[in-house]
Amino acid sequence: PNFEIPLPPIDIQKKIADECKKVDEECKKAEQNIVNKKTDMVNLIGSVKGSSKAISSILKLASGNALPANKMKKGNIPVYGGNGITGFHNVGFISEETIVIGRVGEYCGSVYLTEANCWITDNALYCKEFLENVNKVYLTYALREAHLNQYANRTGQPNISQNALANVKIVMPSKTVQDDCSIQLLEIQKEIDTLQLKVASCTKVKHDILDKYLK
Repeated sequence: PNFEIPLPPIDIQKKIADECKKVDEECKKAEQNIVNKKTDMVNLIGSVKGSSKAISSILKLASGNALPANKMKKGNIPVYGGNGITGFHNVGFISEETIVIGRVGEYCGSVYLTEANCWITDNALYCKEFLENVNKVYLTYALREAHLNQYANRTGQPNISQNALANVKIVMPSKTVQDDCSIQLLEIQKEIDTLQLKVASCTKVKHDILDKYLK
């Protein structure tokens, strides 16, 4: 089939090209800022001083409960699987915020802090008991920086077990330091989220530029 391509006057073409180029430059800058902010997080966690403790001495892990897609009922309760939220259900079985670690699949070892009321599937492990007074935000990011995926069993479908994680060491400073660090981490995360939204909108912004000149 023949496709017609709009060909506006050369001055309009130049305006379109210039405005789109500016969007691309802003997008590239935002992507670099995301990299920089993530480096700031790594450096912040790496700068924390404290006792190095095995995961098994900080929390008790358990597997989540199976929830096949055909058993999910319409609701607003988040369902966490091996790589974060996979859908929503009408009930949960976890009533407080907890930490989820992907157990099965390519993203096993990924770490998330849940909402207070949620369901966790058997594709993930979750903390059923904290063995010491911890800041859950700090511990979530510290676990991420431990790169738990490296402890996965890769024979067949990647998976990670409680035993494989039991002796992995995490730096645990005083609760006060954890609290201070978590405030900084959340501030950086908020900046990253804003930048990611900007990157995600770049394509739409360029489409809007085209519409503005060609319609």
